[in-house]
Amino acid sequence: MTLLDLQNTIHISFRNPELLQRAFTHRSYLNEEKQTHISNERLEFLGDSILSFLTSQYLYEQYPDFPEGILTNIRSTLVKTQSLACVSCELKLGELLLLSRGEEASEEEIIRHFLQTHLKRF
Repeated sequence: MTLLDLQNTIHISFRNPELLQRAFTHRSYLNEEKQTHISNERLEFLGDSILSFLTSQYLYEQYPDFPEGILTNIRSTLVKTQSLACVSCELKLGELLLLSRGEEASEEEIIRHFLQTHLKRF
């Protein structure tokens, strides 16, 4: 799978291919690839906040009669690691991760990369 394949699969064309590539660049990769200086860590930080906001906004608008506690529980279920890992595996996002030779992609890393790529469309 390539980044172009991903864009075709999710029907989204990213305006900044370098930023998309960075979303899949783990910091362990920086140690081996001296040409790359920036990892995805800052994007992960931003992506977590954006995902929470967009999910909250969607639930708030779609379920106006639900109390806060119910909305919070639904949001928690939607953004939890296990739920997002299923989608990440379906999209084969692990194949796009740039990791050091000794580093294996964990479920959490795959999920973060999935969120980062999808959140750029908003």
